[in-house]
Amino acid sequence: MTKRFLPLLAFLALAGCSGPNNKAEIKLATPSPQQIDFMNNEIGAFFHFTTNTFTGAEHGDGTATPADFNPTKLDVDQWMEAAKSLGAKYAVLTARHEDGFCLWPTKTTEYCVRNSPWKNGRGDVVKEFVEACRRHGIKPGLYFSPNYNGHEIFQPKDRPVEWGKVWDSITNLRWQDSAFVQKYRQLEVDQITELLTDYGPIYQIWMDHWSEKKNCPAVTAAIRKLQPECILTGPDVRSPGNEKGTVVYPSWNPVYTMDSTNNSRAAERVDEPEGPNEYGLLETYKIVGHPNGQFWRSLEAPTADMFNHGGWFWHGPQLPMPMDDRIENYYRSVGLGANLIINLPPDKQGLIPAETVADAKAWGDTIRKLFYGPFIAETETAQPGSEVELTWEKPCRIDHVMLMENIANGQKVANYTLEAFVDGKWQAVVPANRFKYCPEGYNASPGFETIGHKKIDRIVPVVTDKLRFRCTKAAAEPVEIAKFAVWNVGEANPTQTANR
Repeated sequence: MTKRFLPLLAFLALAGCSGPNNKAEIKLATPSPQQIDFMNNEIGAFFHFTTNTFTGAEHGDGTATPADFNPTKLDVDQWMEAAKSLGAKYAVLTARHEDGFCLWPTKTTEYCVRNSPWKNGRGDVVKEFVEACRRHGIKPGLYFSPNYNGHEIFQPKDRPVEWGKVWDSITNLRWQDSAFVQKYRQLEVDQITELLTDYGPIYQIWMDHWSEKKNCPAVTAAIRKLQPECILTGPDVRSPGNEKGTVVYPSWNPVYTMDSTNNSRAAERVDEPEGPNEYGLLETYKIVGHPNGQFWRSLEAPTADMFNHGGWFWHGPQLPMPMDDRIENYYRSVGLGANLIINLPPDKQGLIPAETVADAKAWGDTIRKLFYGPFIAETETAQPGSEVELTWEKPCRIDHVMLMENIANGQKVANYTLEAFVDGKWQAVVPANRFKYCPEGYNASPGFETIGHKKIDRIVPVVTDKLRFRCTKAAAEPVEIAKFAVWNVGEANPTQTANR
């Protein structure tokens, strides 16, 4: 196998490789070493577990009591085995979800495991989880929701509280009480301080509903002070705007923000030459990013229902899902440059259900066979250039192509073509990316546009011994392809085998 890189030279004028602005004046946002490491993980596991597991709620309002929490067979090593089967390199536990119940024996409130019947009040789920992660070689992360705490915010007369507008309206009223706000904010800072002081290095804090408002700034500052290398959902990592494991495409990691600092949400820019772009919060708007965005925020696509139904928490036996539908989640996330964090909620016993464990292993085994080699041909080193040619010994059928950029120097490719050498001449390769399930407004048939950390293209099969990548539009130069690989899944596609 050989490869050939062509320098950019006058590529902008000759090949139409042009970005939104004058490239000589552009300083692209670049990821930190921690953000690069995060994206290299690609797959994470999410463990949603609290009083909701026992009450059937999805957004607990603090009505449940500590007595409701009693996972008599809790086994976090079993959780880790399921996560490893997926191929997860990191895992996140809901240390304190929106209900306010703490899965560790906090000193800040009585609403915690210390007052539960589980282990006679002497248990600590966070401790067991973090230690299990380290035993199994998985990076430990913790979910924390600083602006939503049903136990602290709502009063008995408020409950039950409907999630959504009612929840928000009562919360906003409480925020008009300065004495309450001061006490509540200190509680949140004290809780995150315990989590980042008592359990060693934490890889990620998955801060739900992160913004520049309410408690988030104070909690963010505490995290940065206590563990500055901890990845933080919000200013370091962002969701694409849905909980279906789907990325907006074209997809850019850099973003503009509300106040032009990295302390606020991604913001809409209406003054760009391409016209308005949509930005926003999880469950509210698609978040598309922008090639000239000021701050790098690595993409992470969460999915609640690959192995669960009814939300993020366990709500009884899972519903059957064909394997090809689950594999599509990988194409819609990792295949478009984002991490995929997969929900594996424990049941009331504190165990991942046996059918979920089996299905997670089947999925992970299939992913490894489909996407992680061996390849027909691949590059080994990153080189700058507008064109890259990949050559192998003899013509053979290919139907998958992988491209990766050297994102340490920014995300650059905005459009590209692929060409195969057939019968003595170059011919265009046709994309065959089609998603069966896609949230409304998302691109169900991605073409050859952005790459970022990784792009996996399904293509109309072609028999060749040479493939050429050509960048036709870029945010900046030089374009740097870190990896270029081709392989063949073939007619016996394992994604067509139904599972469960």
